[in-house]
Amino acid sequence: MKTTGRAFAAIMGLVVLFQVALILGAPWGHLTLGGQWSGALPLKIRLIPAVSIILLLAMTRIALGDSGLRPQWGPRWLIWPVCAYMALGIAVHIVTPSAAERMLWLPVLTVLFGLSLRLALSPRPVPRAP
Repeated sequence: MKTTGRAFAAIMGLVVLFQVALILGAPWGHLTLGGQWSGALPLKIRLIPAVSIILLLAMTRIALGDSGLRPQWGPRWLIWPVCAYMALGIAVHIVTPSAAERMLWLPVLTVLFGLSLRLALSPRPVPRAP
């Protein structure tokens, strides 16, 4: 499961970098939030990627714990909301009006969903006696 955790973390790292770039004014508004903005996101809207970064990092930490790369961060069932978030992201990006956003994020979210599902379905380690 460590390879799965590493792959999940690497992809999420790239997604976080994308969000940081949006905050800093990268002209990628057409690739996020339904493609409502061309160019850089308006300053007030840049709060959305900032909040997203917090959520993405939390999900990455959950996956790293679930894969055994880091100590477990909360109960094992926390990986299931990560799976649900990725599944919801797939659904949202299937219907997004932005073709460019769909082409970028649908494959990314599909891979992240598969990786998180693999972690969720992996056998639980047997706790050792103290």
